[in-house]
Amino acid sequence: MPFVLATCKHDCSQTTRLPLKPGDTVNRYLLLLLLFPALTALALDIDLAAKVAPGKWALAYQRTGEFKPLHIKHHEAGTSYTCIGGDPRAKIVAWIQSKDCVVHSERMDEKVYRMDGECRLKWWQGESIPVSVELRPETSKTFTLDIHTNGNSLLGFTEHTQAALQGPCDTLESQLKPLPRQPVL
Repeated sequence: MPFVLATCKHDCSQTTRLPLKPGDTVNRYLLLLLLFPALTALALDIDLAAKVAPGKWALAYQRTGEFKPLHIKHHEAGTSYTCIGGDPRAKIVAWIQSKDCVVHSERMDEKVYRMDGECRLKWWQGESIPVSVELRPETSKTFTLDIHTNGNSLLGFTEHTQAALQGPCDTLESQLKPLPRQPVL
């Protein structure tokens, strides 16, 4: 069965179908070349600066990891602090990546910044698990960040973070300091 790419025109009531045969690598490469710059451009157009103010932020988190077959849960809570500068999107993506997560896609849906990817849990050294991330700016001084697994029957992970602006960043050094990469939980 050939792969079909449907493209939407104006009101999406009409679509153009481009048949791609499974063995046709030229079409796959052309499709990739056409779509990759568009996806990259969409990610670069996400501007959180108007929604998340620069400064020192307190990130109060509650995490739960679960091994579903045995109903074993591990809970963790705490607060961390970070300095968000002129590009909040880059800092938030770096913070997510510091949890040993990889972001595959990101988009802005109305008032919610969404990312999809995968994370490794430090108590489960197997494969990464797929996750979704939602950042909801409430005001320019508060936002929530939720991370949760997507349909994994073996492992579950959720993290709910309440972020609150504390004031200006302590030093310029805090903006430049890289975050260590560590698995979550």
